[in-house]
Amino acid sequence: MAKETTVTARMNPALKKSVEEILGKLGISHSEVINILYSLISLRKGLPFDVKLPDDETSYILQNPELMEQIAESLKTYHTGRGYKPSQKELDEINRV
Repeated sequence: MAKETTVTARMNPALKKSVEEILGKLGISHSEVINILYSLISLRKGLPFDVKLPDDETSYILQNPELMEQIAESLKTYHTGRGYKPSQKELDEINRV
């Protein structure tokens, strides 16, 4: 199929650079990604992922700087391996909820 039209989009330069790095590693161009996305939208008659507002609890957390700081600290300890490591039994109990 001949490609005879152009799509122009404005975006955050930092986001574009970040995505370019990822796409470069994948060997995929911006045009290919846009064509894939448009094909999926056409096939599914909508976006290929959920687009929705966060629930009340998530909104509260996102708007609460103290809770967001706790989450950031928790991520730091996780990534450095210093955080609490639950047993398999504890993980199984969590996953049953």
